[in-house]
Amino acid sequence: MVFVLGVLLLFVILFGGLGHAWEESRHGNDITFHNTTNATLYLGPPSEPLAVISPHGKSYWRFYWDSVPQVEAVELFTPEGEQIYRGVADAKKWEGTFIVINQRRNGEFIVADSINAPPN
Repeated sequence: MVFVLGVLLLFVILFGGLGHAWEESRHGNDITFHNTTNATLYLGPPSEPLAVISPHGKSYWRFYWDSVPQVEAVELFTPEGEQIYRGVADAKKWEGTFIVINQRRNGEFIVADSINAPPN
């Protein structure tokens, strides 16, 4: 019985580690959006979005920067065009960042990022 539990634990550790490594190799430098709401959201204005952020899941935005430091804004919008988030940081800081999107019962969006990017 202990052997079976040991093998099961080893499988879980290896599978979890491999799954994380696979995810990191595919999306390591992307911005990851964790949208826990029922709303489809947009990176950039809904009329010309850079990416669509699906409800109840992860979405990724792959970007490439040249070697010159830049300041870039990440802005999230609802389908109606309401801006719910704006973060500004040097382009390199956005690499590997995650943004979590929640919504209160009153409909207000609460958005946080892993680099504490200021809104201006």
